[in-house]
Amino acid sequence: MKPIKVLCVRCPDDFMAVGAWYDDFSQTTDDEVCALLAEVRPKP
Repeated sequence: MKPIKVLCVRCPDDFMAVGAWYDDFSQTTDDEVCALLAEVRPKP
């Protein structure tokens, strides 16, 4: 799997981390991500 590159063209001065803005920013497992992607993958 290739890494994804992200470019942020504007970032607030007080920005620390995405998780700081959520009450619950727990980790998602690889298996959970794969299952979610499988749900939305177009069927042949």
